[in-house]
This record gives sequence, C-alpha cells and structure tokens, in this order.
Amino acid sequence: MSIESGQSVYEAFESQLKTLCLHEFPCGLGSWRTDENSLANTQFGVTLKDYGVEKEHGERLEELITSKFSPYSVDYSWSDEAQNLRETAVQKPWVINRQFILTHFKTLRIVDKNINEVDERLLEFPNLKELTLSANKLESVNSNHLPVKLEVLELVANNISDLEPLCDNPPPNLQHLGLGHNVISNIYDYLTERHWPNLLSLDLSHNNLCGLPEVVQQLSSLTKLRNLSLIANPLALVPGYRGFVVDSLKHLLILDDLRISADEKHHFKGLARRKDLIQDETKLTLEVKQLNGIPMPIEMQGTEDLPEYPIIERRYYMEFTFLKDKLRIEEHLKESEEKSKQLEESVQEGELTENTTADGITPVDGTAIITITGPKEETENTEPKSERASEVPSCSEHEITAPAYVQYCTDKLAWNDEGLQFEFKLELIYENLPALKEGLKEGIDVVIKEDKVLCTPLDESLCDGRTSASSKRGSNKEKRKESAKTEKPKEQKDKGKKKKKEPEVELARSVPEVTVLARYHVDLVDFVEGEHVYSKECVFQLEEGPEVEKEPEEEVNVAKDKKKRKDSGKMKKGKVEKEKGTKKTPIKGDKKDSKKRPVSGKSHQSEECEEEQQAPVPIASNISVLLHEWKTAQDALT
Repeated sequence: MSIESGQSVYEAFESQLKTLCLHEFPCGLGSWRTDENSLANTQFGVTLKDYGVEKEHGERLEELITSKFSPYSVDYSWSDEAQNLRETAVQKPWVINRQFILTHFKTLRIVDKNINEVDERLLEFPNLKELTLSANKLESVNSNHLPVKLEVLELVANNISDLEPLCDNPPPNLQHLGLGHNVISNIYDYLTERHWPNLLSLDLSHNNLCGLPEVVQQLSSLTKLRNLSLIANPLALVPGYRGFVVDSLKHLLILDDLRISADEKHHFKGLARRKDLIQDETKLTLEVKQLNGIPMPIEMQGTEDLPEYPIIERRYYMEFTFLKDKLRIEEHLKESEEKSKQLEESVQEGELTENTTADGITPVDGTAIITITGPKEETENTEPKSERASEVPSCSEHEITAPAYVQYCTDKLAWNDEGLQFEFKLELIYENLPALKEGLKEGIDVVIKEDKVLCTPLDESLCDGRTSASSKRGSNKEKRKESAKTEKPKEQKDKGKKKKKEPEVELARSVPEVTVLARYHVDLVDFVEGEHVYSKECVFQLEEGPEVEKEPEEEVNVAKDKKKRKDSGKMKKGKVEKEKGTKKTPIKGDKKDSKKRPVSGKSHQSEECEEEQQAPVPIASNISVLLHEWKTAQDALT
C-alpha cells in the first residue's frame, strides 16, 4: 500500500523494524562474526581461546551500535525495546526470528506515519502494553484488534469523531486513554465504567465537546479516574467550568494538568447541585482607556499660514474586528424579520421586484459590520436572511458554525496632546461556544483610523473672499490691531446697547476621508489553553504609506552642505588676513586665548542632526480582554 493512501499499524511497524538492520553488519550472522580460530555460525566455542576471541569481537560490534557517534547508530525512540533487540542481534543473533521479535516488544510509538487503520495483525503482539499512534489519519479504532494486555493507548492528533468502534470491546486493563486533538463532539455513554473499568487517566482536550453538565455526568461513572483533561473544548469556556468539574468529580486529583487543591474543593462546594446555573454561554469584556502617540495634525502645527477655508476636522477612533455576539445576532434577526415583511408588502404592491433584498441592495459577500459608539449601537447589515439565520448556533445539538466577524468601534475623538481618552468598555455575550473557540484562535484585529472632513461655506462668495491666501490672514491681523486701539471709545458709546452677534456661517461638510494610521493584532490563543486575562501595552505598527522619492531631497542637502563649506572657507580666509595685521602674542598662563572656540555653524549642524535622529513617539494603547470566570460557587449567584 502506498504511503499517500495510508497504511496499517503493522505495515508501519515493519518499516520501523527494517531501520534496525537486524541481519546486516554489525548485527546478525555473517563473516564479520568469526575468524580463523573460531567455529562459524554456532553458539559453542571449542576452546577457551576461541571463546575469548569471540567475546572480544562481540564487544567491539556492540560498541558500534551503542555509541551515538557510530555510523551504524539508528533511531531507537519508537520503542523502549528497540535498542535491546539490536544488542541481542549482536550478542545472540541465532535467536532472532519473527516469533521472538513479536513477543519482545512491550511499547510501540509510531507517530506521523500516515496510519489510517488498526489492523488485526496487531494481535500478534501478546506482550504489548503501550501503543502510541499520534499524529496519524485514524478516523476510528476497532477495539477488537487491540492487544489484550494493553495498558496505555495514545491516539492524539488524529481525525477520530466516532467512539463506538473503540468502545465495542476495549482492553480490560487499560489505564490511560489519550484522545486529545481530535474532532469528538459527543461522548454519549461510551466513556463509562462498563467499558473502561480500570481507567485512571483520560485526555479529551482540544476537541469539540459542548454541554458541560452532560459530559460530566457521563464521566462520573469512572470511579477510578484520577487525571482528566478537558481543556480547549468549547465547554471549557463556560465561567463555572473548573468549579463544576471539581465539585462533581470528587475523586479527581488532577484537572487539565493542574492539581486540585483543598481550597478549590472548599470554594466550589455545592456547585454540582446547581446544574441549572451551568449554561453553554460565556461573557467577554474588551476595554481600552487611552491611546497615545497620534502625531499632531499639520493644520495645528502653525508652521505655515493656512487659508481660513476649508476648515479641516479630524476625528480618531479604534476599530476591533471580532466575533458577532449573541445580542447582535438577535438584533439582526429582528431587523431581518421586519425588513422581510416590508419587502413582501412592497413586492405585492409592485414597487419592488422579487430579486431585491430586504435592504434594497444586492448582498455583498463578506463580514457584516457593526459600529458601536459609546453606549449606543448602530448596525449595518450586508448579509441575506439565510446567512444570518445560520449564525444562530445550538450547542446542545453540537453544531459548529463558521464564526461571523464584525467590527466594534470606539468614540471618534479630536486630537489631544495628552492622548485620546476613549474610556471604551464592551461586554460581549456568546452562546455559540465552538465559534468562540475558533474566534479566540484568530484573535482580535485592531485598526486606528482617521476621519478627515472638509467644511466649506454654503455661500461660495464667502469662500472666495476668505480663502484668498495666507497674505489675507496677515491683513486680518493688522485690522485686529487697529480695532484694539479703538475698543475703549466704542465701549463708552455702546454702553447700555446690546452687542450684535455676527451671523453664523453655514458650512457644508464633505464625505469623511478615512485613513488607516496603524494596526495591531491581539493574540488570544492562550484563552483556548485556559487563560482568562489579557492586558498588555500594545505598540501599533504604522501603516505603510506611498513611497516618497528621496533622491531630490538628498541632492538638495548635498548642495546646502557644499554652500556651507564654501562660506565657512571664505570666513576663515578673511579671519586669517585680519589676524595677520593685528596679531597679539598670548600671555603666559592665559588659557582663555589658547583654547579653540567652537565654530557656531558646526554646533548648529549637530543640533539639527540630533533632532533628526530622535525616534518618533510610538502609537501605543493598553488593551485589556477578560474572559469571565467563577472563582467561587458564590459567583454563580451574582
């Protein structure tokens, strides 16, 4: 059978056995085993001399297979008995046969060998106690083909989804069963004491198990179970997961590779009796307080005189791309129902065709977008009704739906030299735990955006008269000075009279020009592995803008440097000529004249270089993500 189509366990074992080279030098029977003074191909020596020569020669052959630096050294990691079998092939090669080999092995670790079948020839290993078949392509395992004396069965990282064949007639003395990193979505009544009476350790991590009370109830019959792993299942995202398991399975000693303490048992006491509080639902909290490092807008720097119009308004905000939660799904369903009714009515009246969607536009493939500004929520729906209805999961039926990603948005704030104070807090509730697990693996994409709006007067004459140039601003400043001189007499004349307010200019606002400033990816894969808190000072990566040609700037800088050198040379020549006529002899002890004074031009250039070398302030923000967790049984009531 070709490797591409898969192979059985026995075929993979034979391939591993060939790597030992049991019948090739330095193992086995051959010309290298004897010399002129000994009998060939026998275990009996004629004299003590022959025995000594044979023993010395055997020790040299053993050294060739035991030394790591030997060219005849091979991999022994696939079995604890592999090296011992090869040594036997050197010491006693006449005992090596098929029956001896099969009875010799007690452990087999055949990993990542494209195995897709556990065949019945595995029963030929009568003494096999440990079998590891991790990282293969097994979809099911027939327990009738497993050796009777098997105590450890490791099936991690396969494609197993159905446990029925495995639990048909399992080995009675099995103590550890490893089923992690598979696609198991339900255990039904297969993992019970009736099938596994001596099971001490069970690994079900990284599967698709939902329904925490049902799973725990099935496992409660395994009275000898002491070590259990359920981490990275959707049910492990439930707030009361650890407390409920600890209080329900009182005989457990280790849960998810963490020893259960006496304090834990005390804090979660009584939680097992409140199954009504355990639901396949969890809450995620996202919080951002401040954003620092946004560069000052050009119009606020005051380096140049700018025209009065158009007025530029800039607003900054953060967008978070993550899973759509339960509340948003319900809102979308209600909106879709209302729009579908309106659509049906309009179709009946003949206003719209049947091909028109409820939104009045053709749906676009992609993720829906939800924008949340502060406490208010605004939704934009771009998906058809059939797609939105499929987003509602049912963990009780163990349905795994593709996660729907949306965008959550902070308030839009103007620039501030002290940073942008968002004070943004978002609480998300999820009942589709399988989708949440996949979403946590993907993480949260954070984008900082800028909205630029141009405001111009509706009256074009005002715009033409006030946006002439920067020179008009200078004339306005002179007018203000002249008006300041005549303020006092005007105030005396206008006593008792109300000041007339200048009429407000109505402004027309352009469509916002959106610019992405920076990005950051929040990695939440540790939440799948059991973490519940993420809090980090995130330094954003600036968005790459259009490439700027640097060659003209460099040429200009080179020309400036040449001019400075020429000017400095002329100045030095003039100083030398003047000093020739009025040269003074320095007085002894006068250190001031002997010291060289630094050239002012050089110091000015060094200051400019220092300013250019200063790194820009990074755009950073502290982002916190919290996955809700019960610390005690009392938390279930709050």
